Amino acid sequence: MVKLIDVANKAGVSKATASRVLNGQAEQHRIAAATADRVRRAARDLGYQPSSLARALSAGATDTVGLICQSTNFTGNAQTLFSELLAGVSASVRGAGKHLLLPSETGRWESLGLTGWLAKNCEALVGWSYICTPGFTDLDLNSLTVPLVLVMEPMHRTDLPLVLADPAPGICTAIDRLVELGHRRFAWVGVSGQIGDTIEMQRFAIAKRHLFRTHDLEVEFLAATDSPPPGHLRPGAYIAAHAARMHQLVPEFLKYTALLCHNDVMAVAVQRLLQQAGRAVPAQHSVVGIDGLYADMGSPAVSSVVMPFQELGSAAGNLAIELARLNADARREYHGFRLSLPAAEIRGATIAAAPVDQP
Repeated sequence: MVKLIDVANKAGVSKATASRVLNGQAEQHRIAAATADRVRRAARDLGYQPSSLARALSAGATDTVGLICQSTNFTGNAQTLFSELLAGVSASVRGAGKHLLLPSETGRWESLGLTGWLAKNCEALVGWSYICTPGFTDLDLNSLTVPLVLVMEPMHRTDLPLVLADPAPGICTAIDRLVELGHRRFAWVGVSGQIGDTIEMQRFAIAKRHLFRTHDLEVEFLAATDSPPPGHLRPGAYIAAHAARMHQLVPEFLKYTALLCHNDVMAVAVQRLLQQAGRAVPAQHSVVGIDGLYADMGSPAVSSVVMPFQELGSAAGNLAIELARLNADARREYHGFRLSLPAAEIRGATIAAAPVDQP
């Protein structure tokens, strides 16, 4: 590979002079036209291809967007979600002719160097909203020198720019379809049953409100009291762990013909428990999940509200790049900014007509 020093040696100039010429700064540094021509000719003859990253650094910009993640994003139950998010961010960043950096951490976020190396080497950052959770970092994320865009609904309030998915269209569509098919007994199967779990309670509130206002029906909240399984488990083991912790809820499940679940993992776990109890899904019980990530692990594939994770990543990447072009005053206009993408698509095969003998 031809290096800059090779061009400089062939042209008979210093490396700094060759760099200035090839970066279009010859006139600014008063480099003679003949010298500049000699450098360009040497580069052409040698087939020199300058590093876009090196050129960006010399110009005071990095053309690099950082995607903050944890090592479990690559191995745990969230790997499918993260791969969708990564694909979206990567497409937007590379489409803009920029680089994508993935700094990964297993512990607290200070060691990522958000206020040091990372901020200096990235013009913008994209991160999952859970980095705002107390205990993940002591850093003031609002005081970073580069813009940070968060993805997904945060569990704690933040004024940082946020890109999120709105599951309401899909949840309401699923409920309307179930009611049309004769269902009147609805239950919501939750992960924790804790009021503080913002995302879970928001989804439950959407279902409860729509059932009551549109169909004059109620929905019962069901959740295991045991602690959720650790997130580092792979999807199959994660589903099995949820099934084990919800086994005592099976008698409750049997009371309802339509079971709406917080996510696909819960939906597949509920489906398996019902089938183990000798119940037919969906002939006797319809089951619906949310996210579209693990629905295919059910037999048959559970019906699921598909969340647009790849589109979220693409939108977050585009927003981060846009913010990087603005000065600090203009960026402040984006404090509290929210971009919501609707999740309306439903896939899967576990929505069916309510049984004639429904409880």
